[in-house]
Amino acid sequence: MRLRLNVVLTSGLVIAIGLITLLGLLVGDDFGLLSTLVMSTPIRLFAQVFIRLSVIVVALTIFLGVLNLLIVNSTRLIRGTLGARLNSLVVLVSFVITLFSYVLDKNSTLTQLLINDVQLVIETSLLGLVFFALVWGAMQILSRGVSLARVVFISTVVVVLLGALPFTANTPLHDFVAWLMSVPVTAGARGILLGIALATAITGLRVLFGQDRQYGE
Repeated sequence: MRLRLNVVLTSGLVIAIGLITLLGLLVGDDFGLLSTLVMSTPIRLFAQVFIRLSVIVVALTIFLGVLNLLIVNSTRLIRGTLGARLNSLVVLVSFVITLFSYVLDKNSTLTQLLINDVQLVIETSLLGLVFFALVWGAMQILSRGVSLARVVFISTVVVVLLGALPFTANTPLHDFVAWLMSVPVTAGARGILLGIALATAITGLRVLFGQDRQYGE
């Protein structure tokens, strides 16, 4: 009975906070009785407070993640193997230098050096690894057999990669790749975003209806 009461209280609290936040954000001045209710009560104030609390919770989560990273690397620096100690030492020294350089002067020469000459080089290396992963994935797909879907996928990857090369700047291939990126790829990205929005809305409705009752369990 105690567990059931706990579930009811926590679910009711989540539903109440969700409804107050929803009303405070969505209800304007032309919703009739709802507008009168929102304007005559501190619902909007509570909604703003809840949003600020959520931002604080997210910031605290990021801070705890960074703190956990520092603790793990500090532990590896003391008790790990030689390779693990070297990796952890590089991570810790990089973190300390970047943090202090940005806090002291974010426009300093050291900060710009870290951003332009270190971070960009690392990002470029990661892009090279992504390219290698695409090529390796294409080889693995072809090694498992040839089908229409696999041929279309590999052909699209090859065409996009060739269209991104400098010597194809003024060719029909470059124009085709530009159309491919602006129309089908954009449509697919918007479809994914709509799916995420729909899933978020459904999850919010489940919370408001009290169907997700694992808060007190």
